Amino acid sequence: MNTWAVDGLLSGGDQPAEPGWGSHERRLPANSHGSDTGSRCAIRIDRPGAVTRLRSRCPDAGPQFGLPVTHDGAISISDCVTVGQGANPAFRPSCHCACHPCNAAIPCLEEVNGSGPQPDAKTILTADGIVSGGGFLGVFLHGPAKVPWYGARLSAGKARALAPGQSPEACWGPVPGFAR
Repeated sequence: MNTWAVDGLLSGGDQPAEPGWGSHERRLPANSHGSDTGSRCAIRIDRPGAVTRLRSRCPDAGPQFGLPVTHDGAISISDCVTVGQGANPAFRPSCHCACHPCNAAIPCLEEVNGSGPQPDAKTILTADGIVSGGGFLGVFLHGPAKVPWYGARLSAGKARALAPGQSPEACWGPVPGFAR
């Protein structure tokens, strides 16, 4: 059970964690590897994203832990905002997708991780099943200096007002009246 793509969460959570890796980072995490080719903007951590915890930050919610579920955006954002080229750019931010699934999804991820069978029943919670809460979609680029978070916050109530019957996750497209 999750508030967005169950299959995407399960498959992304089973892959090795792949964050964009900043030029300011002084050491790699245990069991991780950089690349010798390409832009070298990412690393691979040899454990699934669903069992790897990372610290992140969201507005209002403050510091929190998330799962570095593989997401192309983390690597492409890190690459796109790199200053300089080659193995030693002048600056490259760390960037990752810090997913915090709904509480009902966590036990399933832990059970399925790596060896468990895929669940027979998969449920995406719709607006009818979401009583309260909301969603954050944005980017928080880590660097040696404080960098702000850019993104959107959407409560379940606001999502229903903008698009009746929808959850916050269904509203991340261009919705009239939705300020980013």
